[in-house]
Amino acid sequence: MKNTILFLLLLPFASTSLMANEFNGSRIGAGFGWATADYDSYSTWYDGRTGDGISVTYGYDFNRVVGLNINYQKNDGTVDKSEFSGATYSLDLDIGWAFTFDSWSLKPYGALGFGKHSQDIKQYLGTSCSYGVCKDEFNEESIDGSGLSLGFGVRAQMNNGLYVELRDDALLVDSDSISGRTALIGGFKF
Repeated sequence: MKNTILFLLLLPFASTSLMANEFNGSRIGAGFGWATADYDSYSTWYDGRTGDGISVTYGYDFNRVVGLNINYQKNDGTVDKSEFSGATYSLDLDIGWAFTFDSWSLKPYGALGFGKHSQDIKQYLGTSCSYGVCKDEFNEESIDGSGLSLGFGVRAQMNNGLYVELRDDALLVDSDSISGRTALIGGFKF
């Protein structure tokens, strides 16, 4: 019993290489993202890609299992004459396991959090012609909501701090709308 107590008292003074945790710390990254949506609101029905854009993320890894992420993605696009412009913000926890190799680590993970999504839609309805004059008709709508964010991804990190990450998230805005976000991010962990 005395040996156990002595061991526990001396443990904090052990070699720092024994106690080192290269998995905790902040990381920041940016990259390319694309968005999808499934909107079934009163006046808008759409299911598909809503544009490309930038994705920016800040994260903090507590250990090799749990990390915290703050994400922002801006997307714009035109699909079949319908125009989309939107943004998504989210805060989530990623839970996985960082597998270590010689000079890098790989962490597949699942993510759970909360997000906010806004999307301006100019939906193409068709072309109408009257007395030889034709014009395109559009329905304009803004969708704004927040809800549960679910996702998964994989992060490869070099020992020098550089990392690349591929992640896919779904934001359950309400019973009629789901916003998806896929991002390829490169960054640095410090």
